[in-house]
Amino acid sequence: MCKCVRSCFTLYNSAAIKRTILNHHFQGLDKVGALPQGLQFILSRSASSHAGSDNVETEVIPKIKTPLKYDDSVKSVKYLTPLRALNEYVLSPADLEKLPRYYSRSPYSNEVRTQVFLRSDVERIALEKHGGQEALEMRRKLVKEMERKASIGRHFYFALKREDRQIYL
Repeated sequence: MCKCVRSCFTLYNSAAIKRTILNHHFQGLDKVGALPQGLQFILSRSASSHAGSDNVETEVIPKIKTPLKYDDSVKSVKYLTPLRALNEYVLSPADLEKLPRYYSRSPYSNEVRTQVFLRSDVERIALEKHGGQEALEMRRKLVKEMERKASIGRHFYFALKREDRQIYL
């Protein structure tokens, strides 16, 4: 089946339109038996299931999930900006002063070069500071919980201000 016929069949689901498409692409083939087997099946299926209706028939095809593989040659995997290093590895600016600095071209045209650190260096310093991978994970959870509580408090504060404003109006 040519690509044109296949795309037409996916676009138009009406049996009458499909017959017109087949007549256009396979002129001179008067008998249905002379059509390719795949087209016979599609035509017979569409004629039987859509006798008089123009409802769209959809078929859900599950997406094939493949594991994401990181390529070490990509710069964003190897290097971290100072802010990202501080946030992801729960470090202080004093910890980053010990690390060697690298500079990358800025993504903006008129800006200065961007300072970056090697991810392996940042991980090494974080593991030394926190005492291992488990301690680092616990510290991350603690910081995340504190941020969540702070945001709840902030929302509560602004809700009170709104209520006060409505009372005085």
